[in-house]
Amino acid sequence: MAALERCTAQAEQLVRWHREGNRPVGGRIRRLPGYAELNDLDVLARPFTRVEAQEVIALEAGCVSWDELAVRVDPLFSRALLQRRCVRRRRRRPL
Repeated sequence: MAALERCTAQAEQLVRWHREGNRPVGGRIRRLPGYAELNDLDVLARPFTRVEAQEVIALEAGCVSWDELAVRVDPLFSRALLQRRCVRRRRRRPL
């Protein structure tokens, strides 16, 4: 399994644990802004998305975002991300 796939699987597991009410997950989720002041029960009571879980995994790996983590662990993702950003910029330019 590639490194990025492992990170994705970890994020999915984190979402499952949150959904199941696994209290120790609260400490990991509190790394995110907006969750820092909450206790475990409050963290578990709030909705928690896959995107937020990916951000937690990225922070735990020492990255500031999921995109940074993906670029570090998967060179193919890096090229795909650059291509997406270039396409977005071209679309924004006025004709």
